[in-house]
Amino acid sequence: MSTAKPNDEKQSGGYLKVVPTILTTVGVLVGAIQYNSNYEKEIRKNTYNTTFDIYQEFTEKCAVLSHYEKDSVATESFNRDYKDFEKIYFGKFLLVQDSTVSDQAQKYYDLVNNFKQQGSPVSNSDLEDGLLNLISASRNSLNKIIEK
Repeated sequence: MSTAKPNDEKQSGGYLKVVPTILTTVGVLVGAIQYNSNYEKEIRKNTYNTTFDIYQEFTEKCAVLSHYEKDSVATESFNRDYKDFEKIYFGKFLLVQDSTVSDQAQKYYDLVNNFKQQGSPVSNSDLEDGLLNLISASRNSLNKIIEK
């Protein structure tokens, strides 16, 4: 009996030496996983906020244009607002849009350019409808960022 006892003590002593190493390794892995998870959440949050700000600025410019009457397209204020719209459309807006938002923005851009043409049947009501479609697409795009 005495020979079996030292063997048992050696085995339990071996386990006691390995357990702290295993616990430390598991702790490090859990910490790394949590760090990566939080890092991804932070990136998604920043992407959402940036995209939201750009979509908001762009749709505000679109809303301004949609409130002009047909006889106002030759005015200085319309041209100024149109240039502001184009700056965003061809600038930072291109950095964040997904394909659906891009399609709706292109349709709105085409509507505005048709609206500017004399004798065009496009009205500011058409611009408002295009704006609503763009806003809906933007909202869906933002939801995709959150849901990831």
